[in-house]
Amino acid sequence: MKKHLYCLSVLMVGIALFAACSDEETDMGESGTITIEGESVLRQTVYADSEQPEHPITFTTNGAWLTEISGSSWGQPLDEVAASGAQPDPFGWITLIPGAGKKSGTHTIEVHIEKNTSGYSRSIEYTIWCGMAREKFEIIQLGENADGTIPEMD
Repeated sequence: MKKHLYCLSVLMVGIALFAACSDEETDMGESGTITIEGESVLRQTVYADSEQPEHPITFTTNGAWLTEISGSSWGQPLDEVAASGAQPDPFGWITLIPGAGKKSGTHTIEVHIEKNTSGYSRSIEYTIWCGMAREKFEIIQLGENADGTIPEMD
């Protein structure tokens, strides 16, 4: 009888520990999924005076996620550290807010872009990771405004 009670209590503790691990908060394990809302967000082009791309970056993950920025730029150096939770790019002209998340669910990244006063187009690539799953994005900022003029420095 004691053996049955012991096994039953071990089983109950195991069930309680398993139930405590919910889909709401997961780690960056190997298996991950990312579902993008709208393929038009994978590559976006903006004008030199744009502060945000036309389409928000909205996606769904089954666990924790993070962004990684790479690419080339003609932009200015990073002047200051971005707001808490942001992922600034090392080239200094684009910031992703938030740059990571600890929970599964649907997420939207706000993309903030500095005005391009160089007269040259610039681009940035970034990857969203969830476990080993990844989605690559690209933002191209033209060197001119919609009317063909080059913005002046502030």
